Amino acid sequence: MSTAKRCYETLETYGDTILKLASTLLAYDKLESNPKADEKKINDMKNSFVTNLFLFRIGQKLRLREFMRTKDPDPKIWSPPFTTQSCTKENISCTGKNIADCVESLLGAFFMSTNLFRTLRFISDIQLVPL
Repeated sequence: MSTAKRCYETLETYGDTILKLASTLLAYDKLESNPKADEKKINDMKNSFVTNLFLFRIGQKLRLREFMRTKDPDPKIWSPPFTTQSCTKENISCTGKNIADCVESLLGAFFMSTNLFRTLRFISDIQLVPL
């Protein structure tokens, strides 16, 4: 397993955890005043925000496919990201699941570089979970 793969999966795990926290906070807040709300209703509402289809749609809105690298670059022919050379050399083929995973990785990277409060604000700003 490559180093890049491990790092990507680590960020994805952090992002998934933060996303579940944010969606649970939202579900609890929305259903707290409802006397008929039980654990199942809170869980169902939380799960609506963490589906791969929902994450894929957010990734499409953010145009993540344009910025994704799907393989480790060859250091001998490396060119800086987002340049014409790097975009033309790599045939980008990714699935909806890859884009959903990228959204989670982005959240994980944001969390690792800032803090929980700013990450939750970012989640709200990109309209992933309206906190």
